[in-house]
Amino acid sequence: MAIISMVMFMGARLKKYKEKKYEKRRKRIKRLSIVVLFTFFLLGLYTVDCNFRKLMCVEDKKVFDYSNNNDIYTVHIMGSDYDIKKEAIDNMVNNIRVKVNDIILDIQSVIDNLLKD
Repeated sequence: MAIISMVMFMGARLKKYKEKKYEKRRKRIKRLSIVVLFTFFLLGLYTVDCNFRKLMCVEDKKVFDYSNNNDIYTVHIMGSDYDIKKEAIDNMVNNIRVKVNDIILDIQSVIDNLLKD
């Protein structure tokens, strides 16, 4: 009797684990699809802007533009200017590098454990 209840308990835990794993994967796919859609939106907007400016012979107004003034990048997006410090960009890039390296190390350890068994 104890074995049957233990098997049922393990089955319930396994089902819950699979559901959590499925939800994580689903959230990851949603995030990735939003990033991909946003990228395609920006590329399409940039293409239309370039073609429109060529047809109208207008070179001064752009939808997207950026310039570099020493340690400050100026980004022009749809009529608004944004100033971004180079330090902020460097910090963000370093944080992403650290996270990617951690993920790669985790993947390597999982592969090593799988190969060990």
